[in-house]
Amino acid sequence: MDRQVAIFIDGGFGAPNNPAEEAYYEVETSKEPIGTFVSVGTGRKVTDRFQKGIAKKLGAGFEVAGDSETVHESIRKLLSKAKKDGKPFSYFRFNEPNALKDTSFDEWEPRSNGKRTIKKMDDAFAQWLTSPEIQDALQNCAEELVRRRRLRTKDFSKWERYALGSCFECRVNGDECKEPSSKWWSYRTDFQDHLVRAHRVDKSSTDQLKKLADDNRTGWSYQIPRSNPLN
Repeated sequence: MDRQVAIFIDGGFGAPNNPAEEAYYEVETSKEPIGTFVSVGTGRKVTDRFQKGIAKKLGAGFEVAGDSETVHESIRKLLSKAKKDGKPFSYFRFNEPNALKDTSFDEWEPRSNGKRTIKKMDDAFAQWLTSPEIQDALQNCAEELVRRRRLRTKDFSKWERYALGSCFECRVNGDECKEPSSKWWSYRTDFQDHLVRAHRVDKSSTDQLKKLADDNRTGWSYQIPRSNPLN
């Protein structure tokens, strides 16, 4: 099986600067239900695009292009539609637009360590966190995430799929698969059922079923690029 390489980059401008909508449709196309959706913003400043002076207009153009709140509104509309379709999900958005109103798009001061810029962010976050409304939202979000995690761990097959992106391709001893229309399986349990049904593996032989599933499994593999400055 050929490997597929995915390269992740900083979205920077427009909708990719908030990948929430992209994530939503990725889950939708996988036919998996959405349970809890959490989106975290950066408190970026709200910019007046009609400023005087070329430099200010250029700076404002970059900042407006990176606005992420339009995607937030899109997710709220998708949430409303999902409720009408009988497929509701929880949505938490943690952000305060203009919380860093005196911080430019690419500020990092001083250039050596960014100490002043980091302090601005820390102070803005601490102020945001004092809101009782935010405290309640964080508590509700945490409880919901823990509840769902516990539910997922009860089914190892689903947990494996969720945590590792696991899927299974039938390559059992080079045998001609009797179910060619179903070459891929998303869940270990479904693949093991296939092994019993199509390849006459003894259902009671749990060790053999586990080994065959492990041998035919693929999943996510993370690797830091060699050019990464942290190396």
